[in-house]
Amino acid sequence: YKQAGCQIFHVGIETFSNRLLRIMQKGITRELIDEILEEVHGMIPIHAYMMVGIPGETEEEAEQSYAMAQAYKKKGRIQGAVYSLFQLVPGSDMWQHPEKYRIHSLQSTQGHDLKPDICADFEVEDGMTRKQAFALFFRYLFPEFASWKNQTLALAVDGSTIPCRYPLGYLQEYLHDSLIYQNDLPFQRWLEFLDENNGPIVPYGSQQ
Repeated sequence: YKQAGCQIFHVGIETFSNRLLRIMQKGITRELIDEILEEVHGMIPIHAYMMVGIPGETEEEAEQSYAMAQAYKKKGRIQGAVYSLFQLVPGSDMWQHPEKYRIHSLQSTQGHDLKPDICADFEVEDGMTRKQAFALFFRYLFPEFASWKNQTLALAVDGSTIPCRYPLGYLQEYLHDSLIYQNDLPFQRWLEFLDENNGPIVPYGSQQ
């Protein structure tokens, strides 16, 4: 693979919870992930893609997966891990059979021109709410959040203006243009939720 020019493997692990891996039908287990990471250690760098907010995921499961990803990074088994917020994609089993996963109130943009064909805004009966999942996702993706200074920014959402204290250019880069610009996706409203209800998010591992 090195002779072919391969310099790093990007692997979609998503979660270290065996329960959630079964729900997602990944076909892998935490034990298999550990075995493979040990086997390829030192051969080629591994970069892990992780998710938070998988339907039914509890906060405890999300925190355990995050802690394991950091432990693998510390041991050198992975070079890094980047988090994304789980979203429903048309054609997936969760999209086609939401009742099986206790998902409802899907807010789809399917069929709308120039809008992402995904669903970030839905409700789940088990595990974390979408707002809770977003709060964890935000903390995992932006561990330096607590060091940002408060700002007063005007953010237009659905014809109204909300205050926001986040550097939008920085968020746009990491949340992706297609998401931050779509007013009918809930990211802007969830940012407002963080401001009003959670206050500063303490970087992971620094809680006393």
